[in-house]
Amino acid sequence: FPSHDRGGTVRTKQARLQINIVDGEIDTIDILDTGAGYKTSPPIVIDGDGQGAKATAIIDNQGRITNIRIDSRGKRYNSAIASVR
Repeated sequence: FPSHDRGGTVRTKQARLQINIVDGEIDTIDILDTGAGYKTSPPIVIDGDGQGAKATAIIDNQGRITNIRIDSRGKRYNSAIASVR
C-alpha cells in the first residue's frame, strides 16, 4: 500500500516469509524477501491447522525485516503460513 510523504512517494514492499515446523511446533520462520518501507515492526500473522503460535518482526533502520523472533511456538501444526500485515 503506497503512502504519500512530503516531497515524494514512500512505498511499502511486502515481505515474504516461510515457516519451518518441527514436531508440530513453529521452529523458525525464514525471510524469503525482507520487504521495505516499514516504519514500525509489522504484525506477523500465522495461519495454520495448529494453535497458539506468535512471532514478532525485527526491522532495521531502512524499514526491512531482518529477523523474526518466535514468541510462542504453538502446538499441533502440520502446516502453516506466515504473512506480514
